Amino acid sequence: MKGTWYLPLAIGLLLSIGSCVDKQASQIDGAYRAIKMMEGAIGVGVSYARYGELLQDASGELLIAQQRATSASERAAVARYSRALSHYNDAYVLWTEKVDDAKYSFIPEGKILVSGKVATVVKQQWLQTEERRIATSTFSFVSEDALQLLWSRAGQETARADSLYLTLR
Repeated sequence: MKGTWYLPLAIGLLLSIGSCVDKQASQIDGAYRAIKMMEGAIGVGVSYARYGELLQDASGELLIAQQRATSASERAAVARYSRALSHYNDAYVLWTEKVDDAKYSFIPEGKILVSGKVATVVKQQWLQTEERRIATSTFSFVSEDALQLLWSRAGQETARADSLYLTLR
């Protein structure tokens, strides 16, 4: 009996080490879940308003994850999730313009007018545009299919981030 005092101590130590590992791995769980919510919503169809809410949630969770990430793997995963969020945000910019463009009859169906923030997204994302002359003016448009392209790029970044995140588990 005298020699077995260390057994409960060793078990307690192993359990506390295990709980510390879980806590470290969970530092970016919120960001992982928020990005997965975005992916899931896009996969089944999401409204413009709900997409904006999910984007805000993911942004907040990523800010928290950036502050909490301690290991190199966590920071790398958060960086990938941030890149995915950037693609999701760029898609939101295009979608916002698409909604706004609905009030103009001169904009061809399936096209988004390239102006303001959309022009920045088009340039940063290397999106293909086309120019059309309407009356006396020339306008530049991007296809609304660019939303799908940006969501696909976000998915690629998310897959890379997930592979890093899942190694933390």
